[in-house]
Amino acid sequence: MSIFETSDSAWSALTKQFEQMSGSPGAPLIVQSPTIFRPLTITGVNPAISLLRKLLLGDNQPAYHNLNQTAYSQSNKSVQKGYIQYLQTLLVEMTKRVSSPIDYDEIAKLQKIYIKSQSALNIFTRDANKDWVLQKKNNPGLSRKTWDDNYCPEGFTPKQTLLKKDTLAKYGALQSKQSAYPALTRATMALFNCEMNAKEIINLPLSEDDLAEPDLWVPFLRTNLEPGMKWDDFFNKDAPQNIEIMSNSFHSEHYDSSWSAGGSFSYGFFSCGGSASGGHVEDRLKKGTQKLKFSFKRMITVQIQRGGWYDEGLLSYTGYVDKEEFWGPRGMLNLIPVSAVIGRGLTIEIETTSEAYDSFRDWRRTSGSAGFSFGPWSVGAGANSSTNSSSISDESTGTTLRFTDNSDQIYILSVISMKMDEYFKSKVYEEKALQDIKKLELLSGEVSERMKSLQEYWVK
Repeated sequence: MSIFETSDSAWSALTKQFEQMSGSPGAPLIVQSPTIFRPLTITGVNPAISLLRKLLLGDNQPAYHNLNQTAYSQSNKSVQKGYIQYLQTLLVEMTKRVSSPIDYDEIAKLQKIYIKSQSALNIFTRDANKDWVLQKKNNPGLSRKTWDDNYCPEGFTPKQTLLKKDTLAKYGALQSKQSAYPALTRATMALFNCEMNAKEIINLPLSEDDLAEPDLWVPFLRTNLEPGMKWDDFFNKDAPQNIEIMSNSFHSEHYDSSWSAGGSFSYGFFSCGGSASGGHVEDRLKKGTQKLKFSFKRMITVQIQRGGWYDEGLLSYTGYVDKEEFWGPRGMLNLIPVSAVIGRGLTIEIETTSEAYDSFRDWRRTSGSAGFSFGPWSVGAGANSSTNSSSISDESTGTTLRFTDNSDQIYILSVISMKMDEYFKSKVYEEKALQDIKKLELLSGEVSERMKSLQEYWVK
């Protein structure tokens, strides 16, 4: 049977091709083939917007499913948020087991004091930022200084500075008390880095409309994409490469395991509008297609690099937290993206039968602006499309459907993630855990120096 005859087998074969393109990493790394090639519009825009889009790709977690429906900034799950929640839980549970009975009460008390102080700072800053955005919207001529001076009796900046100094003092007291416990010291330092270390935080605009108002930009923890070359070379120097699947292509074992967080859904591999005639065309494409080829002018794998806030070694302490809460199918950190495949300059070709070819051509002539998709390449006007009909050229001939995307925009082609429930069963995890023990042995002597460095950023 041809792999194109069922959508699942076609998606599985496409996933297999992206696995091979990524070096067939194997468990615990998984490659997800997206249901839509989403644009990664990082060229021709302000550098801050470019950085935001690269950050979102690295920070948003794909859906826990063998198909990657959320390849680009559509997920409501964040590595940053999940990691901070993990650190908070880890610190509480680790203290119960690591600290001696004589120290536990005092350490637990200081932890609560520090977390309360940090929470007060976070809430104050969050509420103030919301107020600033609202006031600025209602009064575009309002200056930041005028708002700052009048936000509260002390003024926003003086009040925030006091809260920062108080939090830093509470942090210092806690670290001093638990200095004999390197694991606690390390977890506390990681939490502090996520929430207060200025070196790890970058403010970015959420849209091009915000570019002129830097005071409206939102703080993120540093995350970026590393292409292994100059971005200009990726944009301007072609190195053609293809991804293709044949009617007898192999399946992906990982895809065929059909893992998910529950529920089921299906995405048609071929889609032609929503009419009955479109469904007839889809059936002919399924039965008649022999080969599907995506050709790119340039296609590369980019590595996801997180800043010093992300201490990966702390994820080794799996015994201190509820595995299902963090690593299970519905967990906060069930998939952690490590790299992605991106490409530009797309041309797509489908070799099929004359019957399927003619049916599609007739349907397109009579359907007007109706959208269609071949695998993850979707043409339409909606948000769930790769591109629109005005950006493509139809070069079909004989029995080969051929379209070129003339926008030369960058697409996210696949995302490679660490599947955490498999990671903690792997030899890779065992080796990293042993390395982490050595790291802890070196940590205790570094605390005072790191605190001095942090003070340079927060204490004026």
